[in-house]
Amino acid sequence: MLVDDRDLRSAIVDLLSEIGWDAEVVTSYRAARDAILARRPGVLLVEPGLHVDLLERFVSGFEDRASVPGLVILSDLADAARVADEHDVAFVRAPFDLEDLSDALEWARCARVAAHASSR
Repeated sequence: MLVDDRDLRSAIVDLLSEIGWDAEVVTSYRAARDAILARRPGVLLVEPGLHVDLLERFVSGFEDRASVPGLVILSDLADAARVADEHDVAFVRAPFDLEDLSDALEWARCARVAAHASSR
C-alpha cells in the first residue's frame, strides 16, 4: 500500500485488517516497485495525493505484465479516475466506505488472477 497521508494510511490498514487482508506499507513508487518484484503481492493500493502524473507513469510501466499485482487507486481526483479507466484498474473515489474498498480490492485481485492465467 502506498498512501502518503499518515491518518488515512492508518485507517486503511485498520480497515484491511477487519476484512482479513494483510497490509505492507511502502513510502514511494520506487519502494512499491521493489516490493512488487521481491514479494509479488496480490493487490497494490495506491493513493496518489496530488501527484497523478507520477501515478500514471507508475501504472503504465506495468502494462501487459501478468506478474504485477492488481491495482486499486484511491483518490478524489478526476485525473486519477481517468488513469484508472485508461489502464483498466480498480478505482475507489474518496471519501469511501469499507464495502467500496473491499469490492475494489476483490475486483483487483480477481483481475490479477485472470491476467496471470491468460498469460500462461
